[in-house]
Amino acid sequence: MDVRRAEHFLAVVKHGGVTRAASALYLSQPSLSLSIRSLERDLGMDLFVRSGRGLVLSESGRSLVPAAERLLESVADAGRVMNDVRSLRTGTLTIAVAADLVDDPLATMIGRFRQAHPGVVVEIVDSAAGAPFRALQTGHCDVELSTEQAETKALTCHSLGTQRLLLVAAAGFGFPDSGAVPLTGLASVPMIFTLPGTPERVRLDAEFARCGVSPVVVCECGPREMIWPLVLDGVGAAILPPGMAAAAAEQGLTVRDTAPPIERRLFLVHRAGPRSPALEALLAVIAAGDEPLRVR
Repeated sequence: MDVRRAEHFLAVVKHGGVTRAASALYLSQPSLSLSIRSLERDLGMDLFVRSGRGLVLSESGRSLVPAAERLLESVADAGRVMNDVRSLRTGTLTIAVAADLVDDPLATMIGRFRQAHPGVVVEIVDSAAGAPFRALQTGHCDVELSTEQAETKALTCHSLGTQRLLLVAAAGFGFPDSGAVPLTGLASVPMIFTLPGTPERVRLDAEFARCGVSPVVVCECGPREMIWPLVLDGVGAAILPPGMAAAAAEQGLTVRDTAPPIERRLFLVHRAGPRSPALEALLAVIAAGDEPLRVR
């Protein structure tokens, strides 16, 4: 029994006959009669007892009424849910992101989004290390915040601008109290880097090589968020994103710009094609900020 025939069946029950039911449904009487007979044939039973005074529910028909009512109510519930999602009264937005982008800029983005749409739940999942956009391509998230640029037509990539990375070190390393620290001045400083081959490590290796410096790497970590506690214990200095650098500064660590500055580009990436209402809303919130999105 599909929704249309359930509606037809209940209309005949409610109005006590095909003629009045057809008028209420804006159908012709033959069309409605055909629909009821088709339903009875598919179910293999008579739903009505036909008498000279109209149609009376059979025992089978009486048994079917609750199920037909539940079907229509379920459809109505689904419609209400979809309307709530479309109007952003409810819904879920899932964002994949590396841990070191949560403090900055994701927290600010989500704060603005939640102010505009408090009924939408935001889920944040960890993007797969070394496999950018895997969660996005497998449907496990709606959008991904990344330092990698998508290079496939299946994904739409928005530029969010650049983010400056900062030098963080314990006080005992003797960096000046103000001003940028030249990368050439880090030639003999023990450094803590991410693992070789990671985008962050490739970026730092390239920046140091450009300045003719071979850094003294004393520790290599997987997740970047493991680094600043090591810096706090004086294992070495590190180049960290601003969110982590701010947390380090609160612990009394020295935080300085570098010369030349080390920057990374940020991108918001989602699947090409239709966008969910929540994703459209997120893009609108970001575009209304100080730096509008630039679509590649």
